[in-house]
Formats: sequence, structure tokens, C-alpha cells
Amino acid sequence: MAIADTANLLEHIAKLEQENIALRTELAIFQERSELEKLVEAELVKANDALALTSARLAENPDLSSFLGYITQEAMAQLNANAAHLILFDEKRNVLRTAVVVEKDGIIQETPIAYEMLTAEVGFHTILEETQKPRFFDIETEAHLFWAGSIAYLRDRGLKQVLALPLLAGGKLFGHLAMAFINNEPIDKQKIELLQALGHQAALAIQLTNLAEEAKQAAIACEREQAAQERAVHLARANTALQKTVDALGNIESVEEFIPLVLKIVLENFQATSCSFFDSSGELIYLRYWLIDGQVLKPTEILALDPDKYELIIRLAEGFTVSDEYLGTSNRHRTRAVQLDHAAGTCVPEFDDFTRACGWESELNVPCFIGNSADGALVIYRGAGLPYSEAEIALAETLSAQLALALQTSRLAEEAKQVAIVREQKRVTQERAAVLELVNFTLQRSTERLSTATDPKAIIVEILRTIAEVMAPLGVNGIGLMSYQAPSKTVRVKVHIVDGVEQIIAGSNLDSDWSVNSPSMAIPWERIQSENFIWGLTSDTSVLIAEVRHYHESRGARAIAYVPLRKGEETTGWIGFDLASEIPPTPQQIEMIRTLVSQVSLAIEMEGLAETTRDTAIANVREKAAQERATQLEKINSALNKSLQQLASKRNVSHFLEDLLVVLSENISAAFAMLFTFDISTKTAEIVAAVERGIPYVNKESHDPYPQIGCEAENITLLLDTFSIDKEILFLNALEPISIIPEVIEWHARMGHQEIAAVPLVAGKDLIGMLGFAFTEKSHLPSLEIEFIKSLAAQATLALQLILLSEESKQAALALEREQAAEARVTQLARANATLKQTLDVLATEPELERSLGHVLKVTSEQLGSSSSALWFYDSIADSFAIHTVYLDGKIVPAIPENAPLLSGKWIRGRDLSADLVLKKHIRDRVPVIYQVDECPDIPTSIRRHMQRLGIKTLLGIPLLLGSEIIGSFTIRFDRKRLLEPDELELTQALAHQATLAIQLLKRAEEAKQAALYIERNRLAGEIHDTLAQSFTSISIQTGVIRWMLQQDPSAIESILDRINDIAQTGLAEARRSVWEIYPTAQEYANLAEKLAQLVEKLTRDCPTQVDLQILGSEYQVSAMIGYNLLKLAQEAITNALKHAKATKLSIVLAYQNVQVSLRIADNGCGFQPNLDNGGFGLLSISERSDRIGGQLLINSILGKGTEILVEIPLEEQKS
Repeated sequence: MAIADTANLLEHIAKLEQENIALRTELAIFQERSELEKLVEAELVKANDALALTSARLAENPDLSSFLGYITQEAMAQLNANAAHLILFDEKRNVLRTAVVVEKDGIIQETPIAYEMLTAEVGFHTILEETQKPRFFDIETEAHLFWAGSIAYLRDRGLKQVLALPLLAGGKLFGHLAMAFINNEPIDKQKIELLQALGHQAALAIQLTNLAEEAKQAAIACEREQAAQERAVHLARANTALQKTVDALGNIESVEEFIPLVLKIVLENFQATSCSFFDSSGELIYLRYWLIDGQVLKPTEILALDPDKYELIIRLAEGFTVSDEYLGTSNRHRTRAVQLDHAAGTCVPEFDDFTRACGWESELNVPCFIGNSADGALVIYRGAGLPYSEAEIALAETLSAQLALALQTSRLAEEAKQVAIVREQKRVTQERAAVLELVNFTLQRSTERLSTATDPKAIIVEILRTIAEVMAPLGVNGIGLMSYQAPSKTVRVKVHIVDGVEQIIAGSNLDSDWSVNSPSMAIPWERIQSENFIWGLTSDTSVLIAEVRHYHESRGARAIAYVPLRKGEETTGWIGFDLASEIPPTPQQIEMIRTLVSQVSLAIEMEGLAETTRDTAIANVREKAAQERATQLEKINSALNKSLQQLASKRNVSHFLEDLLVVLSENISAAFAMLFTFDISTKTAEIVAAVERGIPYVNKESHDPYPQIGCEAENITLLLDTFSIDKEILFLNALEPISIIPEVIEWHARMGHQEIAAVPLVAGKDLIGMLGFAFTEKSHLPSLEIEFIKSLAAQATLALQLILLSEESKQAALALEREQAAEARVTQLARANATLKQTLDVLATEPELERSLGHVLKVTSEQLGSSSSALWFYDSIADSFAIHTVYLDGKIVPAIPENAPLLSGKWIRGRDLSADLVLKKHIRDRVPVIYQVDECPDIPTSIRRHMQRLGIKTLLGIPLLLGSEIIGSFTIRFDRKRLLEPDELELTQALAHQATLAIQLLKRAEEAKQAALYIERNRLAGEIHDTLAQSFTSISIQTGVIRWMLQQDPSAIESILDRINDIAQTGLAEARRSVWEIYPTAQEYANLAEKLAQLVEKLTRDCPTQVDLQILGSEYQVSAMIGYNLLKLAQEAITNALKHAKATKLSIVLAYQNVQVSLRIADNGCGFQPNLDNGGFGLLSISERSDRIGGQLLINSILGKGTEILVEIPLEEQKS
């Protein structure tokens, strides 16, 4: 009987082993299926996230601190700031943390300001969080907005203002970037936009780092199979919906077509009864589109609805406002979608009633962000009891982002239109500037001829010749001066110039007088008297006088233009032009012509003045009593002519002023003469020229130099008052003390001067200088010499104005040059920013990073005009490069075996894709290198010949650097010799940085995937060990008991076999639960003490070991994670004591305390060396479970005396 029972027992054990094998097979199949489903889900999540990204996301930098430091340094350099800080916002802890501090010498490693500060103590953080826009803060007036210690730091460095930029990504604030300046000068819009772009990159880098960590944690988490399948189905549906919007965005031309399409896609994917789009970009909110009964109504169609049935909808279309209570926050500042339950009456009562009547009780209101503001909303309605899941909300927010992108694109198109208008205005301004430049040139020439000619008629002829020369490009062949004789009311040709040569009028068909009252002259004369410019064809009788039509037509004139000459209100004649073109002149050309003709009017007036002067001179000569006066006038005129000749001949105006003082000293017998200039703004006076006894005076060579004087307001006021009293010239006694600049009077007295005189130099109403002279004895200057002094003073004033105008012209030229350089730089930056944004958009929206790398390669080649280019990856182990992607003939070609024939002979030898990079100077030097094929000594002869056969003239090598580590290379080819500009190299390096980020993302994604797999495998191994292995151990122990019972008490074997069966069934259930669930529910482990007692009883039943179980303290519920892991830890420790330690006594104590819960398990077994590396998988499992629940583990063991295991879990970690 015992033998038969034993046989049955063995057969039963064999069945259990078969079941165990089947269980393992089932577990392996499940693991394989679960892994496949996870991969499918991960791919769907990846595709969904890629489509959901906006067009401005940037890839994660491998070293976030270094990247943020680089961003801060670059922003500081671009804005020419004096210091910069990058502060991160820890939302969980509600603190601000200083990440980067940069000064002129670089990054400060030990921050001089507080490392962390509560956000409640930093006022400007709240402002940035609310406005989500960059803002200037004045350090003096807004010191209360800064944190403690930072104000002292800023003031110690002389900083005056701070420009703070919020770091935003996806509507979330990650911190701010602050630029500090020592001045309060404004910063132009382009630099602020550049700062925003850099801040956006920093925010994206921070966000991507956070997302990478979240993705890693998400990969570790294991979802149930049913939830994963439902998630996959939903993601596939969302992916399809998003793909439709992306396709539509690329094919539809206007946002008016795109919004209705999105509303229809929403209706298909949300089980919605209706949906709509609201515009909140202005003060009011407007219902713009409404989808009802399968039809999308536009604003005009909504307003045309039946007002009795849709009165509320029509009011929404006409504009309305909404309170903060409706959406939980300000409509424009909300950041997430809001669910509204109209059945519960959470909105405006009349709208709640309307939606309930339509069956729209459940509303999802999704903000549509354009920039940092919610300028619209996508609103979805469906029936009661149908709340929106997180996945639906995420899809709705992504569709809303697509709408925002379309609206932003539409706004950008309008902005581009306005930019084009501004550019056109600028072009017109430049053309006008060119015309003014031409006018200024002509005025200068005519002025020079005015200054040198003496015959009044010759002056007029010279001016007309100059005008004819300048106007020749406009089709002017001939020019004539017509003079009106008022007594006879006739007009006569006074001067006629053809092709730059004056024509003889006497005896020609122009040698006659024309009455203005004649029929042919009446209409033209009337227009000349009333209009400022007359133009018409030669056939127009209202323009051309009939008597000269044949003459003009014989010269090929197609049109005529007249510019009247006026003196006050009186018309004195006109200037006529022959025009070879029938195209009317532009307003700018007309303005130029009138300006030039005004010079003729001036010359004619001067001619009249000259005749009057000549008549006066003849009358004076006839007066015998005036001969002496005439002699003096001759002397003065000679001096004036001499000074005028010197002014005309000397290029250095300062020398002219010295010569003028010499002439003045010689003619009035002055011992000393000096000329000052005054600068009222700086309150300084400067000696421009000085003469002592006819010799230029040098201050520094004198033993008693002229005193330095200022032009303080009180001195200038006294001088002006004195000059006005003394009729513009002031005489002072050098021996009598006075209040006006006493130190100057004292100096003259020491020099032996008896009398000094001063003449103000006034330009308009401004005092710009003073002419002073001194006499060694009392002077009695006659009136003629005083007039002479005034004349020379006027010439000195003119010379000083010339100096000022020359300096102003110089500064204007420099400013224009700087402006042109700045405009060129802005154009280059705009092109570079557009290129970088294009590649950033691809990096953010392209789900396959391999394709993103190809796009960067393509954009780089197109921007530089390259015929072909390639991307190489570096293998640090093999120390070699392998070709990865090629841009060739306008296509992106991956370097894979299938494409080897296409690349053969162009980028690779034969079909070998493993060939190393040949030119590596740019790799060694870590900088871009230009290789000229025909000249570079680094190119081997065979390679040079091969490149020459391919028509390659120049190569550009760019290293791809991650810090100082080489990860790849760009090689760009040109079919012509190229010398790249610095901005081109700068753009190329920026694109190379983006490629580096994409490559690093590929590596990080693969590393995260492998890490997740490793962690999941370890978890499953632990679960199997804690379930199946423990069950098998118990079965093994019970089998040993059977062998003992066969000899002691065979009748008791049946109960033991039942126990073995129970253990096997329990192990099987535990294994299945370990596979299907990560952790049990909290309720299942609500009573940890009871669970522990059950476990101890099951493990030690029928064992000879003496067991003592104690529960200390007041019991309370622990979390499922704590309870589950503590029981598994106890199971492992008890099994080890029974199986390996051969203990006869076992003590188990579970203690509930106010600050912690602890579990102590001690035995008197054989003990061991407490080294986890050699303690088997069981001790490793105990350690991992303790770490998993945040416990403190202590293991004490002495050989021959026993083992004690103690784990303590802090209260905040374990209380449920």
C-alpha cells in the first residue's frame, strides 16, 4: 500500500512538473506577445507625438547644462548685454533655481546670487508667468520685484535694467532668461526676436529632457493587454485624423477652407453632435464657424439663420464676452482644455438650456494658441453621460494646434504683405534720396560757378548749362530762359542752350518779342502764371506757342516743359525744356527741376542787384568828397577779395581762419587776434585760430598761455546782453577789472594790451563763436573798418558753418554706412533664421529622425549652392567614418546596399559603403575647412584627379562635434571655386549643430529602449523568483517531509500531498497574477498583519521549527505597493531560514510606529557572510524590494549563530 501511494505521489509530482513546463511555455509565449504589442504601441505613440509637435520644437541636448550655458552666452553676445542669468522653475517644489550665470569673462561656476528661492518671494516671476512675454525691469524703480541678494549683485556691477524672457514650450513656463545692461538704451525688434528664438530653443531643450525622462519611466510601466489594445486602436484613429489635417493644411490655400474641414474631422472622431470654432483675438469673442446637421456654416450663413429658432447662436456670431467662472480662468490665459457639463448648469443659464434642448450636454472647450495667447477655441458637443477621455482631450488639443498653425500662417502671410509695402516705400525713399543727391550736386556746382563768375549773364548761362548737363539723362536736349517785359507785356528769349552750347539768338527765328495777349500765347501764359510746372506734348496748344512749334519739332522734341520764374507774386518769365520722350516726368523729377530752376531766379536777382550796385558806384565816384572813402573801400575790398580767394583755394578751413586773422590784424593794426567756437551743450570754448603780430600763435609754446575758458550759461548770457547793447561789437579796457571772464582781462593786461574788442559769430539765432582782437594802445576805428571787421566776421561764421556741415556730412555718411551694413546683416540673419526654422520644423514634425538628417543635408546644400553633399558617422571604436546619407541630383539618398550602384564612382569606390573619410583636416582641427581641389596639398593625387573628372572645384568639410567629441562630418561639394563668407560658414555650422542633435537623439532613443528592456526583464525575473521559485522550494521541502514520513507515519502522507497540491496551485496563481498585473490592488493588502500571519502559517506548517510572530503598535492600512513588497520580502527571508539556515527558532516582528513601519525576521541557523554579490538571487531580490518601497535595509549574520534581517519604511513613503 505504501509503495502504491508512493508511485501515485511520484506520478502526481511528474504531472506537476509537466504543468510547470506548460506554464513556462505559456509565460514565454505571453512575454513574446506582450513585447510585440508594446513595440506596436510605442510606434503609434511616437507617430502621434511627432504629429502633435508644433513647428518650433528642438531636439534634446545630450548635456543640458552645457547647452543652456551656450544658449545664455550666445544671447548675451547677440544683445551685447553685460551679464546674463538663466533661471529654471521647479513647479513641483515651487522654487526658482539658478542654472547659469554669465558675465563678460564667461560662465560663473560658483553663482554669486541665491541658488534657490521660493517663487512667492520673486515678484517678476509672477509677472512673466501671467504675461508670457519678454519685459524690461528697471533695477531702481522695480527693486521690490527681485529676490534677496540679486539687487546687491546688480548694483555692484553698475547694471541699470534687466530684460527678462519667459522660457515657454507648449504653453508651459520652464523658467526665464535674463539679460542685464549698464544702460537703458532701447533694443531693436530683431534682437528681441533673436532672444526669443534662443529662449525657445532653451525651453524646448528643457522640455525634451523632461519628456525623455517621462518617456523612460513610461517605457518601464507595463499596462494590461486590454488597455494596450484599446490605446493602440485610439492612437491609430487619432493618427488618421491628424494625418488628414496635415494633408489638408498642405493642399488647402486659405484658412477659411481649412477650419470647416477640421470641424468635420472632429465630428467623425469624437461621436460629437455638433462642434464650432470661436475667435477671441479681439476684445469680444465671435462664433466664426458652426457645424450642425453635417453642414459647416460660415459667419454670414449663421447671421442669416431663423432668429426665432437660433436667436442665441446669432448673438454668439455678433460677438460676446465670457466671465472667468465659465472656464475657470481668464479666457485668454487658460492653458488646457476645459470640460463643461451643461446638464449640471455650469455655464450661462440660457446657454445651458439651449445645449440641453439640442442634446449637447457635454462640452469640451479647447484653447487655440497663437503665440502665447489663446486667440480662439475649438468647442465640441455631445450627449449627456459621455465625458471626454484624456486621449480624446489630447487629440482635440492637437487638432486645435493645427488650427492655430493655419491661423498663424494666414497672419504671417498678411504680415509679409505689409513688409512688401514697407519695402516698396523704402525703395521710393531711396529713389528720392538719389534725386536729392543729384540736386545737391547740381546746387554745389551752380554755387561754385556763382562764386567765381563776375558777369551776371555769364552766371545765368553757367547755371543753365549745369542744369542741362544734369537733366540730359531725363531726355532734355535744349533749355531756354524766357524773360517777361512788364511795360510792353511781351516775352523774349534771353538765353538758349542746345547740347550744352549757348546759341546765338540775334538773327534767328527766336529773335523776336511775343505778346502775351496774342491768341497763341494767351492760354500758355495763363497757365505759366497760375501753375508751378507745365508739361505737354508739342501738339498741345495749351502748352506750346504756335510761333516756335516748327522749331521744336525740327529738333525732334516730343514734349515741352515749363517752370515759371517768380519774384514775390510777380511772374518774371520761365525756363523751357525740350524733351525727347513722351513719358511725363515723375513727381521727384519735377521737384528736382524746380529746385534747380530756383538757382536761375537767384542769379537773375543778383544781376539786378549788380546793376544797382554799379550805378551807385558811378554816382559815388562823381562825388569828389568821397574819394578818401573810396580809397578805403578799395583797401577793404582788396582784403575781402584776398580772404575770399583764400577761402575758395584752401581745402583746410582752419588755415583759412588763420589767414583771415592775419588780414584782419594787418588792416586794423591789431597786436593779437583770436577766434573761438562755443559748444553750449558741453559748456566749453575752443580756440580755433590765433595770430600774434601777424604770426600764428601756439598756446603751448608760450610762457604765459591763453587761459582756458568755459561757456557757462551766465557768461554766454552776459556776452549776448553786452553785444546787443553795443551794436554787435564790444570794446573793453584791458586795465579795468570787469565781471565778464576776469581771467581773460588779466591775461591781456599782462601782455601789454590797452584795449580789446570782441565780435559775436552768430548763425541764425545761435551764438557759435567769437572773434576777438587786442591793441597795444587805444584804438579809434572808423565806421568803414568796423564794417570791414563785421564782413570778416561773417566770413568766419560761414567758414565755421562749413566745418560743422562737413562734420555733420561725415557723420551722416558714417551713419548711412552703418545702416546699410545693419540692413545687410538683418537680411542675412533673416535668411539664416528662415533656414534654421525650416530645419527645426522638420526635426520637430518628422517622425523618422533619419529623414530629418537628410533634410538638414538638403537645406545646407541648397543654401550654399552645392552640387552634392554627404553625411558621415564616426565609429570611435574603429576610429573611422562611414558614409550615412548623400544629397545627389536634388534627392536624398540613404547609404544602404540597395543604393550602392547610384553612389558608385561618385561618393564610394565600387559598392563599398564602409570606405573611410579621406580628407580629415577639419576633423583634426575641429573647425570647418575649405579644400580647393586644384591647390590643397592635403588631397592625394589620385583623389584629386578623380574629383577633377567629376568637375569638383571646392570642398567644405564641417566636423560634427558634441562638446569636444567627434560624432560625424559634413562634406559639401561645389562645381566652381568658392570662398565662403563668414555668415555662410556661421549658418552651415548652425545646421551642423542641428544634425548633431538629431544624431544624438537617435543614440539616446536606442539607449532608452535597451534600458527599458533590461529593467522589464529584471522585474519579470524577480516576479518569477518570488512566485514559482518559492512554490517549488516549498514543494521540495514537503517532498523531504514525505520521505521522512514514509518511515515514521505513512498514514499522514495524504495530508502532505494535499498541501503540496495547494502550494502548486498557489504558485501557479501567483505566476499568472505576476504576469497579468504589476501590483495588486490596495484593498487586497489593506490588513498587512493578517496577510503576514497567513503567509507564516502556510510556510511553516508541519515544520519542526519553533516560530514566534509578534504584531506591535496600532495597525493602519499601508499602500498596495508597500504591502505587496513587504510580504514578498518576508516570504524570501522565511524560505531562506527554513531551507538553507536549518534554523530551529524563527522570530518575526511587524511593528507599526508613528514615523515608520518595520519588519524584523531573525533565526538561530547556520548564518552566512552578508555579501550581496555572493548571497544568491534571493538576497538581491530582498535588497531590490526594499529600495523599491524606499526602505532602509539592515542584514546582520554571524556564522554558526544565525541571521537578522530588518527593513524600515518611513511614514511618508508607506501610509496610504
